[in-house]
Amino acid sequence: MRRLKPTMSDTARTQGSRASDRMPGDPTVSVRDASLGETTAFNARMVATVIYGGCAWAIWPTSPQWWGLAVTSTLFGMGAVASLIAALGSLRASWQRRRVVHRFLVQGTPQKAAPLADHETLRKAGMLE
Repeated sequence: MRRLKPTMSDTARTQGSRASDRMPGDPTVSVRDASLGETTAFNARMVATVIYGGCAWAIWPTSPQWWGLAVTSTLFGMGAVASLIAALGSLRASWQRRRVVHRFLVQGTPQKAAPLADHETLRKAGMLE
């Protein structure tokens, strides 16, 4: 898989911060890892694919007198293909979603804490008399 090079926005360039400092090492945001639900759903679909495919292979008839099993075996095979397509579709959707989030996150600068305004700063700004 090709790795995307993080880009910086104009704001990040002028403030001297690098976008690569935040991604992927930022512990608060991780777009490289899929969620537990996504991983579990993908694995469940792949297990279903293996089970359906194994059943289709196991009950395929060896003689013409068991032609009814061919219909059942074909249905199991179609279920295996459908489950595989669903698993690969969810994998692709997850990858695209994480890619979009990563591109969004590298556009801005990291959050910074503002200093608290003291009495003298407020007086100089004309907020106090």
